[in-house]
Amino acid sequence: AILQQAQAEEYRQGGCTDPKLLGDAMVAGFKQCDAEIRPLLTRSGTTAVCCCVTPTHFVCANAGDSRGVYCKVTAAPEAGGNDAPQPDSSAEMSVAELKVALKELGVDCSQCVEKSELQTLLESTRSGLSCDVVALSEDHKPDDPIERARVLAAGGTVAQGAYDCSALSCSIRWLLLRGALTSLLLLASSPLPLPPPASTAAVAGGFGGPMRIDGSLAVARALGDFSYKDAELPPEEQKVSPVPDIRIFARDPAADQLMLLACDGVFDVMTNREACETLCTLLLEGERDMGNVVEELLMICLEKDSRYVPTAQPH
Repeated sequence: AILQQAQAEEYRQGGCTDPKLLGDAMVAGFKQCDAEIRPLLTRSGTTAVCCCVTPTHFVCANAGDSRGVYCKVTAAPEAGGNDAPQPDSSAEMSVAELKVALKELGVDCSQCVEKSELQTLLESTRSGLSCDVVALSEDHKPDDPIERARVLAAGGTVAQGAYDCSALSCSIRWLLLRGALTSLLLLASSPLPLPPPASTAAVAGGFGGPMRIDGSLAVARALGDFSYKDAELPPEEQKVSPVPDIRIFARDPAADQLMLLACDGVFDVMTNREACETLCTLLLEGERDMGNVVEELLMICLEKDSRYVPTAQPH
């Protein structure tokens, strides 16, 4: 839907130099997608996050509480300055010497098969690089001032509700997870509706859970969830809006390392930094299969007792 928009074609015809046009195409694509699924859904819906990666920019679109983050490396100051002794070049070392050097640094290289993999792992470990985590998106929660104002204007309520008690058992979550290790998993489930609160004010007591729209939905933007949408209102004015926020970031190809797009099943139990550092650690240990990297990340989230089936897509 995004690439079919007129703004995307204008971006291509303009030499792919204006990332704002991509952002406009993403907004139009989200609106079109929401309109197209209206005949197919009633109560169900999903949050959505996506990112266009160009040679010069990241353009991220987000509706809901799925999240995009990326990390880039920044060089730490060298101890001892330029007079510090330099280690032997990894290019001149044998496989056995590379493994010894990595062992002395406390790095597991058991997953490395090729000499080039050992060299890359050693050089990245020696370089003293640190990870700088950048949030590509911000969550859309009902109690955010902008979101709350729109919900109330559309006739909705915002109040503290209950925690979602419909979480799947670990055994069922694992069965679902096995089929979603290398792709995004669309979960279209809604918590049981609660009685509407007495007023539209955000209350501090209640059930002790997150703020919810009309006593039920804990996100303020989503595709679908048409029971919260009035066909007479434009997308921008719906209680639950499908219109994404767009954030644009200039790229630094020499420093950019990886990007993670994931649902709240990951970020309920991990901060942005914890998620990125977990991925970087797995890669530094020699894992090269991104499907396995995702599986490890999601299993860690399940061990942390994530209340939802986590889904993720690294890049």
